[in-house]
Amino acid sequence: FWSLLNPILQLAVIATVFSYVVRQGIRDYTQYLFSGLLAWNFFQSTLQMSSTSILENENFIKKIYLPKMLFPLSKLCLRGIDFVFAFFALSIIGAFVGFHYYPSMIMLPLAIVLLFAFTFGLSLLVAVGTVYFRDIQYLMGVFLQLLYFATPIMYSEDLLPEKFRAILGLNPFLALLNLFHKIIYFGQFPTTSEWALATMLSIISVGLGISVLKHLEEDLVFRL
Repeated sequence: FWSLLNPILQLAVIATVFSYVVRQGIRDYTQYLFSGLLAWNFFQSTLQMSSTSILENENFIKKIYLPKMLFPLSKLCLRGIDFVFAFFALSIIGAFVGFHYYPSMIMLPLAIVLLFAFTFGLSLLVAVGTVYFRDIQYLMGVFLQLLYFATPIMYSEDLLPEKFRAILGLNPFLALLNLFHKIIYFGQFPTTSEWALATMLSIISVGLGISVLKHLEEDLVFRL
């Protein structure tokens, strides 16, 4: 119940307040917000929970051998279940507030898979990094808050000056977010290049996360 109530209230509050502040040029602002906020909430909460996933299971790791990958993966699965329930709950509410439903939404499962893969790779990195640098768990919230405002979730990228859009392009999460915006809000099928970019970033994220974890897995026990 609480996992559903949180995104519903968040969407309601932000849509109500910011629809009068930053909605210039954004039709159906609530649906625009929904298309990005749901993906962001999953990404943010998974990284925050995963950052301490290995540390908080120190007793298990020291007593028996368990693949360290299981701990960040369990957080991802937990947040994934919340994501699915929240998506359907908000979709039902959207039917009453005038959401548009497009044929492009058949591609949504693929976008979700790429989002999950991208997030999983980063979750492995922050989980391992927190074992070596404990302050990461405290800095994670600040970093994600900055990234949230540097990502066009509450505002449209088109509202930014051209020079800021170039900087915005350095945000790797933007490639995943664009898929959700196109599929849910614009009702368009992402182009081949957009799918390719999101897929490449997801593969790099998973590959890098697994490589770092495998390389440091034996040493992690002695760092706990």
